[in-house]
Amino acid sequence: MEKAIIRQRIAVLRDNLPENERIKMNKLIEKNIYGLKEFKKARSVMLFASFRSEVGTLPVIKTALKLKKQVLLPKVEKTSHEKKLSAIEINDVNKDLKTGKYGILEPYRKSKEVFPEKIDIVFVPGIAFDKKGNRIGYGGGYYDRFLKSVPLSKRIGLAYSFQLSGKVPSSKNDLKVAKVITEKG
Repeated sequence: MEKAIIRQRIAVLRDNLPENERIKMNKLIEKNIYGLKEFKKARSVMLFASFRSEVGTLPVIKTALKLKKQVLLPKVEKTSHEKKLSAIEINDVNKDLKTGKYGILEPYRKSKEVFPEKIDIVFVPGIAFDKKGNRIGYGGGYYDRFLKSVPLSKRIGLAYSFQLSGKVPSSKNDLKVAKVITEKG
């Protein structure tokens, strides 16, 4: 199946997930994240602010802050020749985030940028993943460019189990994740 078709199909499934099911699944995903040895050991954690029907990340962001981890969120910035993703430290979800250009919460101050190779664990969003760690994102390539500097072992996808597929199409520019966390494990 082509990426565009998979994006559309999974987005519809995610958007139509009943709210009570979403809440249950998010709580199980949170529990699975907190149980990860990588999360427990990490001093710096990059998460993403959930957008539309993505896995809910706000409770994980708040918990990571309470655990005194360095919490980083992506910010899309324009450089002279492309748009790039930067990892920006936040200290308070109420004070440090605002809605960005794409309707996604992002750091609004350029407080402290952390280079990708210095981050202990990066949680990666996506539309679909497969068992080999291949990922279909939203098509902008922001994460793929960012993840080039992040070792594979530090990349973890977050998704609902119905977003996992036997195989998703990928090209040489599509970067894999080491594992995917869902409500099932």
